[in-house]
Amino acid sequence: MYKINKKEIEKFNKTGILVIRNFFESKNIQNLKKKILNYKKKIPNKNIYSYYEKSLINRRKILIRIENFYNFDKVIKKLINSKLIKKNLKILFKTEPILFKEKINFKSPGCGPDRLHQDSQAGWWKYSKNFISIVIPVQKSTKFNSCLEFDTSGNNSKKLLTKKMITLSLSKLKKPKFEKFELDVGDIVFFNS
Repeated sequence: MYKINKKEIEKFNKTGILVIRNFFESKNIQNLKKKILNYKKKIPNKNIYSYYEKSLINRRKILIRIENFYNFDKVIKKLINSKLIKKNLKILFKTEPILFKEKINFKSPGCGPDRLHQDSQAGWWKYSKNFISIVIPVQKSTKFNSCLEFDTSGNNSKKLLTKKMITLSLSKLKKPKFEKFELDVGDIVFFNS
C-alpha cells in the first residue's frame, strides 16, 4: 500500500500539487471505469445530479459532469473510503479527511475547455478554508485529449485570487509556470483548492 513520503509532502506544501504514478494497480481501476462508462450511457438514479452542455462539434447535448452519487454507488464509495486514499489524505491534511463532494468529469469530444480557475472559486470557502481534490484517471490522459494543466510555481497556491465563479485572469497570477500533466491509468493527482 502506497504511503506518501516526506519529499512528496514538501512538494505538495510548496506547489499545492502532487502527482503519484502507479498509485493504484491499473486492474483495480477497471471496475471504476466500467461504472463511469455506464453512467455515461444512463444515470441510474434521479438523485444523481447530471450536467450537460452543447457539443462544440455538432451542438447536441453531451454529459459533462455528474455529482451526488456517493450514496448510490458501492464501487465508488468503497474506493473513496479505502484505507489507501484516506491514509494518504490524512498525511497531507495532517488531520482526518472528510468528504465534501464527489464528481466525475467527462472529457468527451466536443466538450468546452475548462477555463483558468481555482476550485475554491465555486464558493467552497464558505464551508472550509482547506480542500484537497483528487483526480483518478480511468483512461490515459494526454495533451491531445485534455490532460490537466497546473501552475506549478507555488506562487499562487496559498490564497484565493479572484471572486466567486469568475474566470481567473493570467494577470492575477504571480510568475506562473504552467505544466501539462499527462496521466495513465493507476496514477493519482492531489491538489489544493
